Parts: sequence; C-alpha cells; structure tokens
Amino acid sequence: MGDFGISRQMETLTPMAMTACGTPYFMPPEVCMGKPYDSKADVWAIGVILYELITFKKPFDSDSINGVFEKIKKAPIDPLPQSVDSSLKLLVSSLLNKDYNKRPNIFDISKIPCIKRHIIKFIDEYNLRDEVMAIFDIDSYRKEDFKPPSLTNLEDGGT
Repeated sequence: MGDFGISRQMETLTPMAMTACGTPYFMPPEVCMGKPYDSKADVWAIGVILYELITFKKPFDSDSINGVFEKIKKAPIDPLPQSVDSSLKLLVSSLLNKDYNKRPNIFDISKIPCIKRHIIKFIDEYNLRDEVMAIFDIDSYRKEDFKPPSLTNLEDGGT
C-alpha cells in the first residue's frame, strides 16, 4: 500500500523506517509520534480504507493536520454500524489497533478464519496455490483447505 506521490523504498536490511511523509489520514500512531515504522503501517492504512468503505467517512478527521494526528494517537474510532458482520468489526478494530505491538502483521491477518477462507477461494479460483504459498506460511493452511486443481476444474464445468 502506498501513496506513490510521496513514496520511499524500504531497504530490506532495515526493518524500520523513520520518514513521515504521505497522506495524514492513513498514518499510523507511531508515525504521528515520530517513531520508527514498518509494514504494520500498511496494515493500519488497510484498516483506514476498510473503515471508510464500510462507513463512507474517515475514522479520524479534523480541520487541521495536527487535529488528525491527535485523533489518530488518542481518539477511539466511532463504532461500526450494527448491521456490519461481527468478524468484519473485529478485523477493523484489530487493523486500527493504536498499540503497534498488538496490531497484526499481514501474515497474522492471513490466518484469521474469514480472511483465510477468501485466500483459499482466491487460490482455488485462479489456481495460484504455489504462488500464494510462497508468500504465506504453508503450515498455517491444512491440505484439506485446498481442492486438487483437476477437481476444481471439473466442478466449474471444466473451465
């Protein structure tokens, strides 16, 4: 995830970055506090986007950038509507966890049952098991989670 108008390539040997540039609404609390950040900043940004897709509003908004930063650091998000699935509510709250140490990384997210189901469906639909498993931990997925490609093709009418 990135704001390519202001982007930076992170060095693979340096796990944490220190620059603070980009769209303020998507900055995680650690960036607002001038602390180092890593890929969990992207997880935060995904949480912001997901919150906006559900509510059609920003989770942290203000008339000034400093106001946005203060809300990101201290203000709770408004609750999601009651009609939103509880799994989705839990996902958003974990992605927008202000405590860096409690916020999941992308690999933790891939193990959440509702996410895992969609990853498996994606793998089955596009026959990308090897490609996806090269990124995600194979041990977190059971062999039964995957249909053999030949059976998947037969069930889809051979397409």
